[in-house]
Amino acid sequence: MAYISLYRKWRPQSFAELIGQEHVARTLANAVDNNRVSHAYLFTGPRGTGKTSTAKILAKAANCQEGPTSKPCQKCNSCLRISDGSSLDVFEIDAASNRGIDEIRDLREKVNFVPSEGPKKVYIIDEVHMLTNEAFNALLKLLEEPPAHIIFILATTEPSKVLPTIISRCQRFDFRPILFSDLVKQLKKVAKAEKIKVEDEAFELIAKEARGGLRDGLGILDQLASYTSKEIKATDVIGLLGLVAGEKINRLIDIIISGAAGEIFTFTNDLIVEGVNLRQFTKELVDYGRNIFIIQNGGADKLINATTEEIETLKVHAKNLSKAQTRRLLNIFSQALTEMKNISDPQFILEMSCVKLMTPAADDDTDALRERLEKLERQLDNSHISVIPAPRETKKVTVKKIAPAKVVTDDEKITPKKVINKSRATSAGNMSLREVERFWPTIMAKIKGLSLPTHAILMECRPISVDNGKFIIDAGTDWRQELLKKPTKTAALKTALKNILGKDLNLVITVGAETNKNKVKPAATESPASALIEADDAVDDENLTLGLIKNSFGAEIVSEKNDTE
Repeated sequence: MAYISLYRKWRPQSFAELIGQEHVARTLANAVDNNRVSHAYLFTGPRGTGKTSTAKILAKAANCQEGPTSKPCQKCNSCLRISDGSSLDVFEIDAASNRGIDEIRDLREKVNFVPSEGPKKVYIIDEVHMLTNEAFNALLKLLEEPPAHIIFILATTEPSKVLPTIISRCQRFDFRPILFSDLVKQLKKVAKAEKIKVEDEAFELIAKEARGGLRDGLGILDQLASYTSKEIKATDVIGLLGLVAGEKINRLIDIIISGAAGEIFTFTNDLIVEGVNLRQFTKELVDYGRNIFIIQNGGADKLINATTEEIETLKVHAKNLSKAQTRRLLNIFSQALTEMKNISDPQFILEMSCVKLMTPAADDDTDALRERLEKLERQLDNSHISVIPAPRETKKVTVKKIAPAKVVTDDEKITPKKVINKSRATSAGNMSLREVERFWPTIMAKIKGLSLPTHAILMECRPISVDNGKFIIDAGTDWRQELLKKPTKTAALKTALKNILGKDLNLVITVGAETNKNKVKPAATESPASALIEADDAVDDENLTLGLIKNSFGAEIVSEKNDTE
């Protein structure tokens, strides 16, 4: 007996055997059982997902001698002849080679003949999108007024190319790519029945390469069974299909994360020496980036097209890459795949794409700008500076005395310094809420000169009281409390309190203080800048900030202007 390929031998023969298309199987089975079979169907979806197999199952369900029934007997003459392709009532037409109007006119003449064996004549037109416009228009008349004994089943991988008038006259079923886990499960079932020894990682690699198509997966398994007479291992799959080992992808991602652009050229040279297909490598790199993108945006593990071992590494890389970097990776290497089709030196394209990804300062798109900002924020967060810059010096003005007598002007009476000095005796003990409220605007003005980030945070905080040498502030939220407890924030606040109140005070930062009534309103109505709130203490160091901006954005100082000029 001639050998039968695995994908033909294991083709589903009933609705119950369809893998990953439960929505299609259930609807069609109920239609057959309730005598609601339509005259025209459109099956769409990726290759190898069961469109033609489902068409043949529907033909058997309609023509079975025990039916019509959703569970064909598989034993009667009609079922057997449909299964082996010799039925006189089921016609498979390849639209790619029969795409003209003459073929459809010939079809229009034949459909009027009654069935030879069963109650229905079934025409399965595969790749229907390949028909010409004239052929589509000729087919349209058949779909509008078909004979009662005719069922048309149109199958296509590109429904967008089918005329809307054709689609509107069919019941449409969209076949989905088969889930990774379902593919692995079915491959294991077939391998066990065929007595083919395969290790688990090899099953996952086959399912990954099949990309949601069971037919492709069974074809690869069949090929591997001939490739080796022993147990099929992951290395066999990689060697036969020309795949790139996962450690090479991992190494490149690690280089990208480290930012060592010089290592790219050594890496690509190693790929050339090892005979790696660079276009295949780039294709797998895009797939890897897509998996990272799924993880970063909260996608479930079952949606990731990767082996169990790869998923753990993917999660690590997803944490170390920013979302902006991942988006740029997908965009840059997807474009590289297209460019590699028309160039004889794919190594240059791969190297250029890697360096472009690692140097966002040389790119002007939105994601590159966002990545540079994220990098700047990380650098600021990793910098810890405990130095508070002194207030800017002001010019001293000498006033010539007009009279020897001491004259106290109205301006001197209302100068904040006079009021503040008078209050320092009070600050040595306790202060009421009203007294705190009185001095809070002055304290805030002093803090603004010392530390803008601290001032921005305190804009949304509320002072409570001074009690036994403790200055109590209600931060309102936990995150503000944590920010105010940082050394530089605390130092700036203590410096301002000592300058205004004349005494070293201990700070107590609370959240949701008991004194809810008579709360002090914020000192100003302006809203704090989020950038100042979120930035670390390093923002206070002007020289460090300028250095980080220059390194991140490739900027240079054109001119400087002092406040005293």
